[in-house]
Amino acid sequence: HGIAAVTMTVGVDKPGGAALRFLAVVLIAVVVVAAAAAVPVSAVPAQRPAFLPVILMHGISDNVREFDGFIAQVQAAHPGTVLHSLDIFNDVPGSWEPLWHQAQGVADRIRAVTAGNATVWGGGYHVVGHSQGGLVSRAAIELLDDHRIHTYISLSGVQNGEYGAYEFLQKLWPSVVVPDLHLVLYTRLLQDALSVANFWRDPNPAHGYLTENKFLPLLNNEVAGQEQARYKRNFARLRHAHFFGSSADQEILPWQSALWGYWDAAPDAAAAAADGAARMLNMTQTDIYMRDTFGLRTLAEAGRLHLHEVDGICHTCWVHDRAVVAKYVLPLLT
Repeated sequence: HGIAAVTMTVGVDKPGGAALRFLAVVLIAVVVVAAAAAVPVSAVPAQRPAFLPVILMHGISDNVREFDGFIAQVQAAHPGTVLHSLDIFNDVPGSWEPLWHQAQGVADRIRAVTAGNATVWGGGYHVVGHSQGGLVSRAAIELLDDHRIHTYISLSGVQNGEYGAYEFLQKLWPSVVVPDLHLVLYTRLLQDALSVANFWRDPNPAHGYLTENKFLPLLNNEVAGQEQARYKRNFARLRHAHFFGSSADQEILPWQSALWGYWDAAPDAAAAAADGAARMLNMTQTDIYMRDTFGLRTLAEAGRLHLHEVDGICHTCWVHDRAVVAKYVLPLLT
């Protein structure tokens, strides 16, 4: 209304009219500048980024800096991409903390980060997790009722459990053989304290995976729980889920776990699996897929679940090998 009032004085023909017209022009300019300055920055429409932003979660015994090279490579290939590596549960002992605690912490951090700038995050985003970070970020997704995740990428994630001579377990208990580790890892003390205990999956049913492991069977909806419908609903909201694994991986044991395969459960499976002689099930043969416990089959039948088995890729190469990142990961970050 102020601009219109000033404009009405322009062109009045009276003595000194030229001076008045000049004054009116100056006043109009002042009013326009002041009005523009009064508009909040958040109210000014901004163009959405060309590439969806990305949240990154590091693996066990690693930290927020794990993705430094990865971030630089993505930003060089996709200029303007916002990437946020979660600075949480770093190194030792942070990354060894129990997984329900980590999952809730990561879920809270994702919610806080994505709520910060609607222009950047409001159109959706990708989540990438490596190794244990793949499992933790998947657990966080199942806890996030309001997520807007477009694509979830698990890079050699320990999705379906671990059963093997894990290096740091050998350092902790050098005299303990793999088939006996359930006696230690399935105690209440370590279930409440150690991430590896939470994803340890002994294939012998008598060793207590379903009854004593307090994380993975619940997350996978393999046992009854109060949050079953919620976990499945939130996982099934993903537009796309990509899981990468390789037979060259020496950290995820069995490596098929990254692609939802696992040793067939049997009374003699523990010893046989330790020797690599047990029967291996692929994803479609597992109970969690056949019963669609938390949404794997739902995504697969909708064409939104993608498994990538690639020969010759080491465990850390998914993040640190530029050629691997360029060929397999970059095309998904659009």
